[in-house]
Amino acid sequence: MKKRLCIDFDKILICHAGGGADEFLNELYLNYEIYILAPRSPDLVKKWLAQNNLAKYVKDVTYKKLPNCAYIDDSGIN
Repeated sequence: MKKRLCIDFDKILICHAGGGADEFLNELYLNYEIYILAPRSPDLVKKWLAQNNLAKYVKDVTYKKLPNCAYIDDSGIN
């Protein structure tokens, strides 16, 4: 079973959408269940992920920090 990994939408994914987000998520997808952490409508985030061909890597979009999860945001990995 893959471990959970949460990635901040606003400060990580949007900032790197055109510059390597696909490679970044693809590499992580091999070993982790990827959740996107976003303080906005999950439907809007899912639409953005689909438009940028990134939805295939993402298990779900949430506004809650999940237990047993590592977090990647602008301050690093926690």
